[in-house]
Amino acid sequence: MRGWLPTVFTLPLVLTGCPAVLSDWKISRSSGTDASVDATGSEAGAGVADSGTGGTLSSSGGSSSGGSSGSSGGGADSGGVTGVSGTTSTSGATGVGGTTSSGGTGASGGSGACDGGTVCSGRCIDLQKTSSDCGYCGHDCLGGGCFAGECQPLVFVSGYGGFITVDSTSVYWTNADDGTVRMCPVSGCGQSPTVLASGQNTPHGLAVDSTNVYWTDESSAGTVMQCPIAHCSDGLVTLASAQDSPDVVALDTDSVYWVNVAGGTVMKCAIGGCGNSPTVLASGQGTPSSIAVRNGNVYWTDTSTGTVMKCGTAGCGGSPTILMGNQSGPEDIIVDSANAYWTNNGGSIAKCALGGCGTSPVTLVSGEFHPASIALDAVNVYWSNWSDQGTVKACAIGGCSGPATQLAGAQPYIGGLASNGTAIFWSTNNNTILEVARP
Repeated sequence: MRGWLPTVFTLPLVLTGCPAVLSDWKISRSSGTDASVDATGSEAGAGVADSGTGGTLSSSGGSSSGGSSGSSGGGADSGGVTGVSGTTSTSGATGVGGTTSSGGTGASGGSGACDGGTVCSGRCIDLQKTSSDCGYCGHDCLGGGCFAGECQPLVFVSGYGGFITVDSTSVYWTNADDGTVRMCPVSGCGQSPTVLASGQNTPHGLAVDSTNVYWTDESSAGTVMQCPIAHCSDGLVTLASAQDSPDVVALDTDSVYWVNVAGGTVMKCAIGGCGNSPTVLASGQGTPSSIAVRNGNVYWTDTSTGTVMKCGTAGCGGSPTILMGNQSGPEDIIVDSANAYWTNNGGSIAKCALGGCGTSPVTLVSGEFHPASIALDAVNVYWSNWSDQGTVKACAIGGCSGPATQLAGAQPYIGGLASNGTAIFWSTNNNTILEVARP
């Protein structure tokens, strides 16, 4: 709010002014038009989490006090509004003890306070609705609106959806409806994403490294594919064929790993190819659902047996280790350098040290409705609750200090969730990909 300026009168002073009106905008990247989006997101991408992470200006008036005056007027401090000159009274009558009365006191100058706001980099900001400083100074909503101190989701691209992953520069997704694999810069691409591959059967699980994109064709005679990001159409490689419903895929520097859901196996193939003869790391699994790899070990969830499993990337003699048992429908999994995190569709998010945590994992949050996909950055773990009114939520990786933070709501059947440390992206079954700034 601006400081009000006084008018000079010798009568009482009347102050006038008007408050600044701040407004927030909810913007759709895909159209470039203002759009209000209430959103949250889907079934998760697996793998290793990488670390990652405006405003209305209210001018402030200078603060000054008018100087006390005898015969002279009031003085003003630098930058302040000059006080009204003091009025000098008539000299007293001359005589014994006669005196001259003192001059009046100048009126005070305008206030320099940031009334009702917060000073961010020298600006007076309303943190409740300023999209460049939403909730706290420097928290940019990346094109989304700010409401009640929280960044609002926005449409990243519409007409597409499926499994999703992201790196520092681009968002990638599979689209089973039209058999394509596509990408778009994180800064947006309107409605014109790049087609990396087309003519695929049922592309699903997806992973990327600095050079290639990898995906599975989720069918009873499925394949695992690889191609260079820069020129996918002329570098397509079939890593493995005749796989029994291959699903989520994960990477390390040397190999590609995936789970065959119907086949109950965990597989491995060298990046670039393995002569279409992938290695079986584990067989006889119930319903292996998701997979991640870190520090020489592969981790996966088995939804039907309620277990989280572990096997060395070089193999474990067909006898993987149970990292954690007695879980309520473990689905998606992701790892960092210290812990594995997973969703239990029975309603909780749990974590366990990679080296083991006995029989008691840490429950980060409980009471959720069908947690499905999971994502991670250096600060928070994110997940989607899968329903026709799905949500995307967040909790600190060390545990929620209170209720989980809801980032989006009313998201129909989220199919993929990913974070690049700056934003969270997800897809829904109405073929829309959305994003929201990290809280």
